[in-house]
Amino acid sequence: MTFWDGSRWVDDRPSRHASPPAKHRTRDWLATIPILLLIPMLIVPYLPTLAGSPTLTVDGVAVPKGRVDVVGERFSSRTWIQLLWDGSPSGMPSVRTNGDARFAVKVTIPATSKLGDHVLSAVPGKPDGSRKAPSTSVEPLAELTVVVTDEPPPADPTPEPTPEPTPKATPAATPAPTSSPTARPTPTVDPTSTPAPTATPEPTATPTTTTAPTATPTPTAVPTSTPTAPPPSGTGGLHGMRIGGDTLANTQIGGVNARGYNAALSGRFRAGTSSTLESVRIYIIANGDTGYSHGTGGRIEVTLRPDDGTSNHGPSGTVLASATFASGNPSTIGKLPLITFNTPASVVAGRLYHVVFRNIDPSPSTNYISINALYTWQPVTPRQPKYSDVDWGQMVDQGSGWTQRAGYTHIMGITYGNGVGEGMGYMGAWQQVQPAISGANRVREQFSVLGGDLLVSSVSVRVKRDSTSTGTSPLTVRLEDSTGRLIEEGTIPSSTFPVGDQVDGSTNRNSWGTLVFTGSHVLESGSTYRIVLSARSDTVYRAMPLQKGSAYGFPAASYYTGGYGQKSSDSGATWSGFSQPGGSTNRTDADLQFHLGS
Repeated sequence: MTFWDGSRWVDDRPSRHASPPAKHRTRDWLATIPILLLIPMLIVPYLPTLAGSPTLTVDGVAVPKGRVDVVGERFSSRTWIQLLWDGSPSGMPSVRTNGDARFAVKVTIPATSKLGDHVLSAVPGKPDGSRKAPSTSVEPLAELTVVVTDEPPPADPTPEPTPEPTPKATPAATPAPTSSPTARPTPTVDPTSTPAPTATPEPTATPTTTTAPTATPTPTAVPTSTPTAPPPSGTGGLHGMRIGGDTLANTQIGGVNARGYNAALSGRFRAGTSSTLESVRIYIIANGDTGYSHGTGGRIEVTLRPDDGTSNHGPSGTVLASATFASGNPSTIGKLPLITFNTPASVVAGRLYHVVFRNIDPSPSTNYISINALYTWQPVTPRQPKYSDVDWGQMVDQGSGWTQRAGYTHIMGITYGNGVGEGMGYMGAWQQVQPAISGANRVREQFSVLGGDLLVSSVSVRVKRDSTSTGTSPLTVRLEDSTGRLIEEGTIPSSTFPVGDQVDGSTNRNSWGTLVFTGSHVLESGSTYRIVLSARSDTVYRAMPLQKGSAYGFPAASYYTGGYGQKSSDSGATWSGFSQPGGSTNRTDADLQFHLGS
């Protein structure tokens, strides 16, 4: 049968479904491919997020009837979540996660909440978003302890003075200590598998080692002085720089070293004053696709958090203040940027806090930077003579929770609203140019006593024995005044110090050695003194200069302002400041690693 369709006669008999020509089949498949590729893209947003356990964080101070911002992450995508306060949904919102398995909502702290710890938890919600009481058999998806307090304390009306005025922030400059590395690091190596960090190399330079002359000076020794290997413990009664380091070591924020986990970093500190914390200065590495950094560099969230109060002393989930920055890659904000909090929070003197760094870029394993720290190859306890290990430390979360880092000392300057500054401002390790201590080659720290008179009974220095030397003569340590008059002199056995090299690697090991004086000496306020190191020509020691961040806006209290290190190649007839690797000579911004004890 046929029929007229308005324009032509059409046969209405069933067709035989003949196969289309081959060229049509090819064309149809090509047209189908984009549709097939689109299907996973449509499905993926609805799949559960498997990047880790769900987490809750709180931004703001929790006070009765006050409001805080709650952020949930790593939940299932596009699902309803019911928040609970101490197990009850009363007054708590129900919220739906987005395609990134994340939600953000404002929560009002119940007016009946007592001061102290409360539990904020998240359980699966109803599909319509209505509130529901949780079943006793339902395990919370995430929990967070929230500390309810009174209103935050005001800034101390009589702030503690700082020894020197905190310098005004200067535009971030590019410091000499870090340059683009050559063939290092290997970014796929997991840093947690070995204590050796991915060290930040210094600029390549050819160190000039002065050959020791044949003359063998015989230092005047005081045989009754008693040397001891370890430095005095704790921080009481110490004067000087009180910081030790062998190199710089980076940590990727996000990155690839944590094998898919978005690694985060924390700098823990004990507040030295009660005030608002305005800003922190840090050391970043964003120098292209080098392993230290990659892609765009990402976007870094910086949060101020209280300590969690556990024996591990990790950061809590409460966010007191926050800021974000995108450095670019290579960095457009310098390598030592000042990070200012959007709304500064009040801190209380004597309490522990954390500054936490986290990469919030959508692709943190592709777009990331590193943050630098000072590193020691042979950690001791305490890690630094200036601080207890609790009062100043670095922690990392690479997928197994917050863990302490024994060899790392966080580089960070802190500025408060009352003008006080503090922190750890040594940001350069000059391992390629370590002045020799042997024969006519000597090293000293020239310093002035700041504040009142100083009573001293020991001196500690941190050096190494050069691997090219086989001698075992002791290190001679001399304390003298500005005229060269001897106050006390003695020796420290060579076995106190490790054998090492002038390299950026694990053989660049230094150690503390202490000379205990035969008696106590009073160093007068405002007077200048010198600690001079020498040795016989059969043995070569090397001093490891550390650069202070005086030229890069670090607070004056974060480094030693009383003096600087010097070297001599003519038995002390003339002296000049330490040399910077690949940079200038006769510098006055680097110290011999030393401290005096009372």
